[in-house]
Amino acid sequence: MVLDIFMNLMLNIGLLALIAQGLTKSDRMKRIFFQYAGKSGKWKDKILLSLLFGGISILSTYTGISVQGAIVNTRVIGVMAGGILGGPVVGIGAALIAGAHRYLCDIGGLTAAACAVSTIVEGLLGAAFSGYVRKHKWRHGDLFIITTAAEILQMVLILLIARPYESAWALVKVIGLPMIIFNSFGLVIFIHIFNSILIQQDKKSADSVRKVLGITDQCLPNLRKGLYNIDSLNKAAEVIVKYTGEDGVIFTDWNDILSTHALHPDLDLGKLDKVPRIIMEAMENDKVCLSENAGDDLATQGLLKNHTMLTAPLRREKEVIGSFSLLIHKYKISVDSDRDFVAGLANVISTQLELSDLQKQKELRQKAEFEALQSQINPHFLFNSLSTITALCRERPEDARELLVVLGDYFRNTLQTKSYMIDIQEELNHVRAYLRLEKARFEERLSVEIDVPEELHMEVPQFILQPLVENAVKHGAMKRERGSVHISVSPVEWGVRVSVEDNGRGMPADVMGALAEDKMPREKVGLANVHKRLKSIYGAAGGLHIQSSAEGTAVSFLIPKGGRH
Repeated sequence: MVLDIFMNLMLNIGLLALIAQGLTKSDRMKRIFFQYAGKSGKWKDKILLSLLFGGISILSTYTGISVQGAIVNTRVIGVMAGGILGGPVVGIGAALIAGAHRYLCDIGGLTAAACAVSTIVEGLLGAAFSGYVRKHKWRHGDLFIITTAAEILQMVLILLIARPYESAWALVKVIGLPMIIFNSFGLVIFIHIFNSILIQQDKKSADSVRKVLGITDQCLPNLRKGLYNIDSLNKAAEVIVKYTGEDGVIFTDWNDILSTHALHPDLDLGKLDKVPRIIMEAMENDKVCLSENAGDDLATQGLLKNHTMLTAPLRREKEVIGSFSLLIHKYKISVDSDRDFVAGLANVISTQLELSDLQKQKELRQKAEFEALQSQINPHFLFNSLSTITALCRERPEDARELLVVLGDYFRNTLQTKSYMIDIQEELNHVRAYLRLEKARFEERLSVEIDVPEELHMEVPQFILQPLVENAVKHGAMKRERGSVHISVSPVEWGVRVSVEDNGRGMPADVMGALAEDKMPREKVGLANVHKRLKSIYGAAGGLHIQSSAEGTAVSFLIPKGGRH
């Protein structure tokens, strides 16, 4: 008899292990248990799990062996697993189902009432220890001890409830030890199989994060150029196929297919001449869509014969501007994790495209500010320079000719706006041309010192120094009988500091305040424009720093080591 009990319990545990293994192959079960691992879950899923574990327990009752008017079985595994894996609702639901069945299938039997009660208690026990088991990462020793305690409690309940007592005692002596040992080991095996779902999902999630980070790192230089730089988009598509190992990628906007890349030549994405209907639906509904068959869409019938397409919308802020599709071979698809992966990757791509647009807007704004500065300064300076040259034409014609050449060089440099950033030596040449013209105008009244090493080479915004020097000459140095301007560039801890100093009578406090608060009048674009340009290029700390007193003014700015932000 004892041998029969051992064999039956072993067979039942093996059967439950097979059931558990089969359930872990179901995508629905994977999704449900992954949600429970995150302490979430819908009511319909809780009901489904209650029925599932209750059904497993009922099966264990039927596959048990009859011994002295009782049924030796593995029912405890189903109800306790329900409580531990599914939480209180599932544990109680499975216990009530299995307990009611145990009583009704053997009404009046020796252990019918005792086993019904113990089944409900075991389900409650599993639910009570659910949080503890999860917190301690499903330790086998904990599961074994909890099940052992539950089975001992069942034996106690049989002795307390079953009558006559002598029969109950005789039964417990036969079935107690085998059920305690085998069911404890059985629950450990059963939970371990289900726990593998969470391990697989964690690995899948970690792998998805790794892929997204790898793709992002490789694609950033290409995505910075925007959605409509086709060469860069083609390179990004190639990177995505390489990192994911999937068979194909498609980028579209609302009207056209912008880029495709296929891993295998038999997947001919080049035949697509318009945006497929299934991709349009994903953009119109603004959600990730899965397409397993093409239906009557002739454009994708060949593509979806052996593949599944996952499509996610690409957005600019909240507006859908295009789509990203990944073609995955049907036998490789893992619907939920792949859907999350495509959605996450599409969000990263969308974010980078938004940053690309912002960078373009920033550059256009900087260029507009630059051109506004030129348009304001050039006529004023041209008038003064021509007046000086006119005065020299009769008395010093050679000097006038030289100044005309200098003036021509100055305006040629001013009008060259293609390169927004230039070498500091080029910028200084531009400033020297300006100062040569001003020296001709003011002669001995103006002295200039430029303290910049010839070997220094670094990028600065074009036309950034001349407005500062002009301000120092016009509103500073020339307010004195003899004025001086000192231009210097010196290394500091965080980069290089550029400074323009004059010996004028100082800058009015209201002008300094208006500049600091970005409230300079539109007609006074000199310092204000330079201040804004520096901040937009080098960040909030990159604007002008002004020190002024009755002895003169020093205007400086910092070019950080990292350059543009």
